[in-house]
Amino acid sequence: MAHANFHIATGIAVGTAITLIPLARAWASGRPLARPVGRLLLASYGLGFWAVMPGFLTKLGAPNSVHDAWWSNVFVLHSFINAHYGGGLLIGELAIGAAFIGHYLLVVLALRRARALARAHRGRSAPGTM
Repeated sequence: MAHANFHIATGIAVGTAITLIPLARAWASGRPLARPVGRLLLASYGLGFWAVMPGFLTKLGAPNSVHDAWWSNVFVLHSFINAHYGGGLLIGELAIGAAFIGHYLLVVLALRRARALARAHRGRSAPGTM
């Protein structure tokens, strides 16, 4: 059985992957990034939480067979991961940490880009002002 950190990391990776293309399109076209970055963060951490839902179900009294049931694949391939990957505490922790760092850097870069665009916009609209 895979560790909960491995499931969380898988959910975060899936959430990041499905929202990365819209974010890249917004970045390349010069559109504001607040919504795409917000969607990325919400999808990433939401799917990370969703991936460990079978663990919460067993804590609430459901049988341990929830982890291996075919329908638990709805929770970001929970039973598939349990059947094929054992452990995962260290790799899960490293992947979660890397995701936190990557998301933090993404937010910082998006804020830096927004500030630069605002300065450029002010410079064009009112000559001689900073």
